[in-house]
Amino acid sequence: MLTRSKVNQYAKKLLEISIDFDDASNCWRENKIARKNGCFVYKCERMTKKGNPCNNKCILYQNYCKKHIQLNNSLPRIK
Repeated sequence: MLTRSKVNQYAKKLLEISIDFDDASNCWRENKIARKNGCFVYKCERMTKKGNPCNNKCILYQNYCKKHIQLNNSLPRIK
């Protein structure tokens, strides 16, 4: 029979959670640029011609910077 103390020990083992907050923070910051006062903006998703990620900030409500938005609009669309 489980007594209260045994139930509490069992519950503590089940509820034990370990979260690596440093790793979580690094993953969250991967696609963002740090600004003043702790603010962040998203990075452009495109790659440069040399194969490096574009580090320009995105246009509001878009996934690309000004340069890559124009590039996407100039490409022919496949139907």
